[in-house]
Amino acid sequence: MTLAFKKLYDTTGVKQSLAYAGIDELLHKLHSDDHKLYIVTNKRIAAARKIMDFLNWSKLFEGVYAQYAFNPALPSKASVIERVLDVHHIVKSETLYIGDRNEDGEAAHANGLKFVWVAWGYGEPHSDNKISFNFSVAQQPSDLAP
Repeated sequence: MTLAFKKLYDTTGVKQSLAYAGIDELLHKLHSDDHKLYIVTNKRIAAARKIMDFLNWSKLFEGVYAQYAFNPALPSKASVIERVLDVHHIVKSETLYIGDRNEDGEAAHANGLKFVWVAWGYGEPHSDNKISFNFSVAQQPSDLAP
């Protein structure tokens, strides 16, 4: 079952991946302004790269990372972010982590990063009373533009 799902996702599913309105323009603007962009995802790395290729975004990002892309796999999203920060010598005070789930905010907080919760994603800001980190909310992609 798992292999069948992966095969279907890697072929048909990838082609059904659509960007939210305004994201493509935002990514191109950030890239042209020399912002270094990275992805830390829970997706399988192969699927994430296929989606990026499908959307013509591969050239916009410095790297794509996930827990199971490392050997041995890293234990959490926070540990993946920590590794990316270290490997790329990224200055935390100059870094913004953007996500759409509580887990993203916790991972950013664990690494001392500012976090912006995007309101159009999977999670809903302020839906969890147990949130223990500060964040701001972007209602639309243009809210993230410099």
